[in-house]
Amino acid sequence: MGSTRYYGRYEGMLVDNKFAVTDDAWKFLSPDQTVRGTTVPVVHWELGGAEVQNRSGGAAAVGVGVHVHPSRWIAGTLTSAGVAAPFTDDTADAQSAAVTDFPLETTTNDSGHLLACAEKFNLICYTVGTASASGPAPVRTILYSAADGTMKTIGTGVWYVGPPTGAIGAEWAYGERAIWFPTPGDFVPADSRHTTQAVLWGNYVVIVRATTAPTTTAGVASQVTLGYMTQTKAAVANNGTADFDLGGIGAPVAGAHLAFAVSQDTDTANVANTGGSFATILAHPRG
Repeated sequence: MGSTRYYGRYEGMLVDNKFAVTDDAWKFLSPDQTVRGTTVPVVHWELGGAEVQNRSGGAAAVGVGVHVHPSRWIAGTLTSAGVAAPFTDDTADAQSAAVTDFPLETTTNDSGHLLACAEKFNLICYTVGTASASGPAPVRTILYSAADGTMKTIGTGVWYVGPPTGAIGAEWAYGERAIWFPTPGDFVPADSRHTTQAVLWGNYVVIVRATTAPTTTAGVASQVTLGYMTQTKAAVANNGTADFDLGGIGAPVAGAHLAFAVSQDTDTANVANTGGSFATILAHPRG
């Protein structure tokens, strides 16, 4: 890692998780930042460098960045495709872990869910409480609000970890599942060209849609968490180490807490991490 003269050292561990959960500051690496006793939901972090040890049990995508504060994003459900697709806000259910009540889709084609965030994000972590089930192979896709005014697709050859799709048995499995993709260069806040739902305008929007929906049971989550991994390395070997050297001058990134992610997930299996993946991040909060 590069020069660290003015960076704090933050350490944390993931045991069976792919990403941090909102009530576990240890996995977030950094404590809440406060101003005159009030917690600040957005901190601009300078990242000087990081080292992540993959102990997930297999080759994995490994990344470092921030956890997005819940006050910065909303979530809800979609029952159809297109610019005029109705959006039903269900943010409270998405952000609460109390019960399994955030539908990821229905058994109708083109249904799905939507995340809209004031800042860029590229990692969605789900705690799935009801697994989906289907006879035919379900097909799911990821779309984002693009600079040309359309909702563009992130393809299967692009994402690090995608939704379960395209094969018999490709289902939302019980437990933790991640969706993780490289941040598109043309990812922009949505406007009236992307959606007629004004509540979404001004936010970075991602849709996860079942173009071929499960026929028997739709997946339901008990909680959703968002992250923005500024640096990611794919296919890091099990027990391998990923070094992220930002040259001692980290570009500021907005987020509530420092965080890291490790996921060996595939499209057809929800593979839980089996060991204690560990990270050290060198960073400085700028407020």
